[in-house]
Amino acid sequence: MSINASRSPEYVARALLAFLEIWPPVDLSTIVRKIGLSVVNVPSDFEGALVRIENRPKGVIGLRTGMSKRRRRFTIAHEIGHYVLPGHGISRAFCSKKRIGLLGKSTNEFESAANQFAGEFLLPRKAVSAMIGELGVSIDTCELVSECFQTSLTAAAVRCVELSDVWVALVESRNGVVRQVKRGDRFKDYVPINKKFGSEALANELSENQLHKQGMVPAWAWIRIESTSLKIMEDSFLIPKYNRVLTLLSEMT
Repeated sequence: MSINASRSPEYVARALLAFLEIWPPVDLSTIVRKIGLSVVNVPSDFEGALVRIENRPKGVIGLRTGMSKRRRRFTIAHEIGHYVLPGHGISRAFCSKKRIGLLGKSTNEFESAANQFAGEFLLPRKAVSAMIGELGVSIDTCELVSECFQTSLTAAAVRCVELSDVWVALVESRNGVVRQVKRGDRFKDYVPINKKFGSEALANELSENQLHKQGMVPAWAWIRIESTSLKIMEDSFLIPKYNRVLTLLSEMT
């Protein structure tokens, strides 16, 4: 399979799936075997690694022991990206946890490209766009996308936001503090990072007894804005295992 170096990571992901005649949700064990890779678990400080076998179209993907099944899927897809994307032809690559994922923006162009590849490989633009076009962007929709394509809720939520054509953003927070933000193309407002969200945010009310809450809240609870009368839709979900809250902000009124 020959790939033009000017093609986007998303294009390469679609082309590889078409070439292999495999359709999402993808069977990664079949794919790695077909393209000459094997996967091993290793106790390590890195999240994922790719080691090429010299002078042969083969390689080994190393995964940190103990990661969740869906995190494992994204990491494998990320390393496949390094294996097939033009310009990534180094003999070995070791990827830290913070560099693998759709939430946040890596300053390393190769890691960013591998993440884009993995996003399309596991969460295809055409299918996800159709789902959010019919159902809208909500935590419920993101959970459905996550189940359909066997990814983490975070990856599904990021993909829904970046493919949406409405005013929407995804906020990740811990202990009441905003850690990361993913904005949709139409979301131009500023969400302060490393700052506590407002006292009126529904995320304050989540617990193991109430993981999910949705409703209208003052816009100032989340975004930097002068108006005290504007309201936005907040859709927040607690992930107790990681003490993280994912929040979708939408529908400013």
